[in-house]
Amino acid sequence: MKLGYDPLTGVSWSLVSWNSSQDPASGVFSLALDPSLELNIKHGSKIYWTGDTGHFHVFYSANRLREKSTYVTWADDLGDSTISWIVLDVSGQLKLQSCKGCSGMDTLRASMCGRSGCGAFSICNTNAQMPCGCLQGFKSESNDSWAQEPGDIWAVDARPCMRKTELGCNSSILSKKDRFLRIKFADLPINPLKLDVRSSMKCGSASLSNCSWIAYSFDEGTGSCSVWDNDLLDLKQLSEGEANGKNFYLKLADSEFDSLGRENATYH
Repeated sequence: MKLGYDPLTGVSWSLVSWNSSQDPASGVFSLALDPSLELNIKHGSKIYWTGDTGHFHVFYSANRLREKSTYVTWADDLGDSTISWIVLDVSGQLKLQSCKGCSGMDTLRASMCGRSGCGAFSICNTNAQMPCGCLQGFKSESNDSWAQEPGDIWAVDARPCMRKTELGCNSSILSKKDRFLRIKFADLPINPLKLDVRSSMKCGSASLSNCSWIAYSFDEGTGSCSVWDNDLLDLKQLSEGEANGKNFYLKLADSEFDSLGRENATYH
């Protein structure tokens, strides 16, 4: 199986979920490779998850017009006697299925973080045994414990999270204020908005002044200001010192810092 595209012919190769567990017609989820070599799972036209090609072999083939077709094929370390294939199920989860000698079928998970699988307003810790958890200042909407979904390559079982305390900007009490909690070494959430702001202070002030902007990050290297106005999805906690880790600032009600500690609050 391969995923990719050919810009000359317009042909693309993607993986599409079934419509239901009983209906093999095309469903709403699809897995495809984009020109930047990122794998995207889409729900209709909206990106549902973005990841890299770490579990795939990447190939490039040049044609006579110097255009390139690019595709990836699945790679595993299960051995020659094991047949494996990937499945995008009806819920949008990507799974590896395999059989050794085809006497029985197993499902495996290759990584702990990915997809937007921990759910909205959660964070996935790449080094934790149980990687999913609600962000500080949030709690699970469900009473169920966080669980890992067997056979899910990137995702773990989603548990949407909700705020413990309403933001001050949404309150009728004018004295209530909001602050930012800094999360260091973060792999940023998907779907940011870009602002034409050239300093971290101005980026934070802009986010604080707009109640719908619930988080921000400023890249000192590029001078880029990103804000988020939707459910935070695909946020990951990386190891300390990782080069691609960013500072991520989460907007919380001021009262949350009574328990989190005032030293953790960022003021603008």
